[in-house]
Amino acid sequence: MAGINRMTYYLCLAGICLSIILGLGLGIAMGNLLIITFVVIFAIIGAFVFHRRINEVMTDDLSEAISGKAAIRTLEIIIVLGAILFATTFMFYFGNSGLGSGIGIYDNGSARIGFMVFYPHGNPVYDDNVFIQDMNYISGDELFSLERLFGLGYRVRDGPMFMGLAFGIMTILIAGLFVAFSFYYYKKMEPGT
Repeated sequence: MAGINRMTYYLCLAGICLSIILGLGLGIAMGNLLIITFVVIFAIIGAFVFHRRINEVMTDDLSEAISGKAAIRTLEIIIVLGAILFATTFMFYFGNSGLGSGIGIYDNGSARIGFMVFYPHGNPVYDDNVFIQDMNYISGDELFSLERLFGLGYRVRDGPMFMGLAFGIMTILIAGLFVAFSFYYYKKMEPGT
């Protein structure tokens, strides 16, 4: 691959960003983390390869100052948004949400067992039930359906908590790396050293 100019490089980065958005959307829609992982890895490799192919000078003092200010502003915004998303998702988990279950027994010995997960203001996000033909002789399929009923319900309930934990950990990690690199470069470039 021959060298590329700066504008082509920026167009390649825009294409990589678009492919990340599409790949993340596809991975989330399909519920497949492997797609998301491959998209991120290929995007990093693509950005690295295109950056290595640039054949003109990319930086001077002004562009470094602009990049530095843009990077700091981006980090500030990401840290604030991460903290807001962390608080919001945990509010859904610990806020006015809850679980509900019930059982209805019929005269012929059959039963219907229901399970519900709801978020603030009583909005149900999961509501399902299982019909048991004979409560004295539960079949393997009925037992599996009961396990699935409660398992999916708790997975739906715990989803916001895990998302909140991920946002919180990423926010702390990004803020910690920013502080660590700021301290490192301050010591490295300190006048008189």
